[in-house]
Amino acid sequence: MIQSTVGFTNPVPSAAPSTYTSTVKHLVKAGVSLTKGQAVYVTGSTGNSGTNMIVGKASNTGESTSSKTMGLIESTVSTNGQAYVIAEGLLAGLNTNGATAGDPVWLGVDGNLIFGLANKPVAPAHLVFIGIVTRAQQNNGEIFVKVQNGFELEELHNLVLTDVQDGDAVVWDSTTGKWINSAVSSGGTPGPQGETGPAGADGSDGAPGADGDSAYQIAVNNGFSGTEQQWLDSLVGPAGSDGAPGADGADGATGPQGEQGIQGLKGDKGDKGDTGATGPTGPQGEAGPAPAAPFTITQSSNNANYPLTISSANEQGGGSGWVDVMKLINSKSGAINPAKHIRMNVNGGLEIVNNAYSQAIFLIADNGDFSVSGRVNGSTIGDSGWITVSSFTNSYTGTNVAYRKINNVVYLRGNVSAGSAGYSAFNLPEGYRPAIDVVLPVQKFGTPNIDYVTVYSNGHVSPNGGAAWLSSLIFPVG
Repeated sequence: MIQSTVGFTNPVPSAAPSTYTSTVKHLVKAGVSLTKGQAVYVTGSTGNSGTNMIVGKASNTGESTSSKTMGLIESTVSTNGQAYVIAEGLLAGLNTNGATAGDPVWLGVDGNLIFGLANKPVAPAHLVFIGIVTRAQQNNGEIFVKVQNGFELEELHNLVLTDVQDGDAVVWDSTTGKWINSAVSSGGTPGPQGETGPAGADGSDGAPGADGDSAYQIAVNNGFSGTEQQWLDSLVGPAGSDGAPGADGADGATGPQGEQGIQGLKGDKGDKGDTGATGPTGPQGEAGPAPAAPFTITQSSNNANYPLTISSANEQGGGSGWVDVMKLINSKSGAINPAKHIRMNVNGGLEIVNNAYSQAIFLIADNGDFSVSGRVNGSTIGDSGWITVSSFTNSYTGTNVAYRKINNVVYLRGNVSAGSAGYSAFNLPEGYRPAIDVVLPVQKFGTPNIDYVTVYSNGHVSPNGGAAWLSSLIFPVG
């Protein structure tokens, strides 16, 4: 039978009271394996006899394992073994390393102890005072055991808490003569903001920290294998895709007047208009004089500058800048297209044009350049006509894009846009390519800015800025 005894380890000596040491201890049964010096609480008894107590490890994590703490186990004991519990008095042979003599001892978790005021448990941990450190030593430390179980608020004899809610306050109830919980009212208007207190003094600088690992060393620590240069090389990723084109910059100052470009191609002949209604027949005119015989102009003297001078300012039918000088008519019956005009422009060019002013037959510029429509020396002038470009590359789109070759000169028209700057928009076939790469100035499509287009000898047509008007491009073929 397990006995619970209250006694003294040393009887009170009559001759030498200075050697007197007393403890209060109880013989118990271990409900679990216990190590010397662990705090225990009563978990039950053997046979419900009331005196054969069974103990387990006390813990500050709950009310049931902390409020019944009775003391420290005197020796290490296995489950169901017997040992004494020191309820009051000195217990030596403990590990009190880290404590200081005089430190309070508090209940921790799973029978362990906590030393010092600085480590005093706070809510939600339950506060149980175990005793006082009387010797701080790793193997032969000593504690004076004097268990004092802490109280919860609800355990006060003059306090009654019912249906507690967040924000309740404890107030005095004169009717019951007890403290009770009560909801806090909204209260009065808050008082004014108090003055800001003076700033505290700056604390002293802390000691410099140790140098951290380099980025390369961190990479090695995390599994990278290789030299530092190899690691640096691994940080460089592949080239990103081209970004979206930036906004157009502000227009620059107007440049000086450029030289006059070469004359462009003559436009296609327009559709013939509808024949107007026939007007009423006029009255019969008087008979005119008999036709004159063909005339001859003879220079009778070397002093005369010119045998004949014809001067005109007539723009009838010729258009702006052109003056009709003479009209030649073949009045022979059955003649086809009998009328031709001879006219001059303001730059001194001389032209023979058909009666409808729709087709220049022969043109001599003031500098001697000439052009002919039709055949020269029995050969027809080579003209491919406009050939439409239907396939574009590198994201380009085009409007009215076409090319044309007259003799050995290639002409382009239309515009391209929305492509990759500096890359080919389309490709010209053999027979329409320059002998060498040519760079030609153009107006950038959608802006007034000047840009350029490169036409390569392999036929690629590449706008520098990703968009361009092509109607001004002319170059000889190879």
